[in-house]
Amino acid sequence: MKDRSAFGIAALWENWKAPTTRERVRTFVVLTTPSNDLISHIHDRMPAILNPTGYERWLGLESDPGDLLVPFASEQLVEAGQFAFPRQLMSRSNERLRSRLPRILC
Repeated sequence: MKDRSAFGIAALWENWKAPTTRERVRTFVVLTTPSNDLISHIHDRMPAILNPTGYERWLGLESDPGDLLVPFASEQLVEAGQFAFPRQLMSRSNERLRSRLPRILC
């Protein structure tokens, strides 16, 4: 965040029993949205960052808060020019750097 505050991302979790072992398993998934202008040069998707005004709806009993899953505004993430990964370093054509990135970004 621009002000370095904590933020929430949209995710789902579930506790279930594996059918073959009956072992209790905890799983989760981070939901994504199309990327915003800040991230689009790295990947076409990004984690769904929730606006704080939507936290209660996301965590509540509402059956479909899907309208909260929109690309987060670039301007709210960082000051102009302050992004930690300069565009030239994150270029998809930079194979050496790309080979070091976690698979989730590539």
